[in-house]
Amino acid sequence: MAVHWSLGYFKEHGHTVTAYCEQHGQEPRCRHSAQVDIDKAIEKFGADFIIPNDYRRFVGSLRCANCGSKEISIQIGNGAKASTTWTPPVWLRQGS
Repeated sequence: MAVHWSLGYFKEHGHTVTAYCEQHGQEPRCRHSAQVDIDKAIEKFGADFIIPNDYRRFVGSLRCANCGSKEISIQIGNGAKASTTWTPPVWLRQGS
């Protein structure tokens, strides 16, 4: 079965996107995490937006609610379903 990575597909199937603060430089590091609001992401990018196709643009739109950092990585999960996730390779992460 093919996996569809569009934001609309995520919403329809209950998939999640979790953002992680990767703030560097200051100690202690923030390490805050929060679930991305899929509805707001669809408003901004459209239901057909595919995160892996434009990862940097998507992640660049996120900011840590705790410290304000733009150094963010994400993890895509199946919500309440099986534990299949997609973590971007290091070279795709913001600030790498």
